[in-house]
Amino acid sequence: MNLSEDSLDNALSALEHHGYGDFLPEPPEFQLLKDNWGAIKPELAAIDLDTYGGHESIGAFAPKSRLNVRRVALLHPYDLVFFTAVVLELRNSVSSSRLSPDQGRVFSYRADDAVANVLYNSSPGYSDFRQAVMDRQRLSLPAM
Repeated sequence: MNLSEDSLDNALSALEHHGYGDFLPEPPEFQLLKDNWGAIKPELAAIDLDTYGGHESIGAFAPKSRLNVRRVALLHPYDLVFFTAVVLELRNSVSSSRLSPDQGRVFSYRADDAVANVLYNSSPGYSDFRQAVMDRQRLSLPAM
């Protein structure tokens, strides 16, 4: 299985739109990849993902709360581009099997109607969820 150059272009655009990650800083290698994209893209498109082993990720722990941590990973730029491209290729199939927002209380990012170089629409999201919780709490409070 190989990814097309168009898929790889969309993946790079999505990463530029959404950012490299939430927990760790963008590695300097990502800027090198972007600066040399014209030469690197055909090489990435030629890689057979069925046999590709990937690179070792860099692991760390990030605070989740005062008493808890979560494991986070910094992926090699090639691997992040590959994973993003595969997600973009599969997102419509995955979205079609999800509950629609009108079938229940769904407050997750959606790929529906997202443009080709964006992983998801930012609404509805966490802020919509928090607002719905506050609205529901206000409705359930007894009148004084």
